[in-house]
Amino acid sequence: MANIIPFKTGAELKTFLSGINITLDIGNIQSSFVKAIEDVSDVVSDDVWKLIIDHYNSEHFGDGGEYQKLDDLVKLAQYALANFGMFHHFIWLTISISNSSVTVKKSEDETTAYKYLTDEAKQSLIDTAWVFMTKLIEYLNANATVWTAWEKTTSYQADQIVRYNDTFYKANAQFTSGESFAVANWTVKPDSEVIFHKWTLSDQYTELQNEIFESYKDFQKYFDISRSAYFYAKLRHIINRVKDDYVNSRLFQKTSDSTVIRTLKRAVAYKTMSIATMEFDYFMLPKPLRVSIGNEMQKNARFRDVSHMKQVISERYNQIADQYFEEFERAVQIDRESESISEKVTQPYTTTLNEDKSHASMM
Repeated sequence: MANIIPFKTGAELKTFLSGINITLDIGNIQSSFVKAIEDVSDVVSDDVWKLIIDHYNSEHFGDGGEYQKLDDLVKLAQYALANFGMFHHFIWLTISISNSSVTVKKSEDETTAYKYLTDEAKQSLIDTAWVFMTKLIEYLNANATVWTAWEKTTSYQADQIVRYNDTFYKANAQFTSGESFAVANWTVKPDSEVIFHKWTLSDQYTELQNEIFESYKDFQKYFDISRSAYFYAKLRHIINRVKDDYVNSRLFQKTSDSTVIRTLKRAVAYKTMSIATMEFDYFMLPKPLRVSIGNEMQKNARFRDVSHMKQVISERYNQIADQYFEEFERAVQIDRESESISEKVTQPYTTTLNEDKSHASMM
């Protein structure tokens, strides 16, 4: 039977975790890893995840050669999944459930760790998972070869890649296509390379091209998300909602002024994080934001509830976003008024030049 997670034994799983001494049977923790699989597939798409797990279960896994890129991709997914999985399984490492009771696990030489220690351990697992998810996404992007849909009567270069009837082909040589697809001019791309094309076909990849931020690195300039491509990918739905609700209504105010554009990006970033702060679980927020929430709780002894502090910070970010949106609108209005004045001044000036030229030609 094929494995549903890319680990055959607890010993194999342990090699992808730091500082965790586990002797668990892999079958006893698979249910905890179902949520972890959702964490990964939600970002890379179900199709890409299926190709990853299929390669792990195939006879070619670990062969290298033409499968090296797939091997590397599986390794990155294993690191991310191992840390996500242990995060979700964490509670079962600290409690024991029997027919008659639920107890905290203890032994003669060991005792349960303090809450702040377990919280730090869980944060470490999440942070590590994010690092490898960022590496995985960057690896997919770096190897996603550019391709186009096949078209008739079109000039193609040697090795150019096209998609025709859901199959990817590479041109054998330079030629111009006819009225119908000629198989003789093409070579089918091997399965070991198709996975990276599947990524570019996914809704997840399309949604990341949101036309506001170039990438997670661009978003990072306006809000600290721990330089995480993973968290940025999780934000994609919210960014698109903010774009629909707050940006599209302002699209009539076109501008090429880089300062004004940066103001708009700051507004979108803070509005997005205002929503994410409330919608995402505390441990699924970037580390700098978790630190801010913790600091606020320390300063406000009356309010030690995480949910309350998340709401306070969310409202703060929302106010900042609104200020940036107002600043953007004022800047665009000034820009439009300046263009209008420029047009009024330019027209008489042009006319004067024409008159001067006519006068000069008559003399």
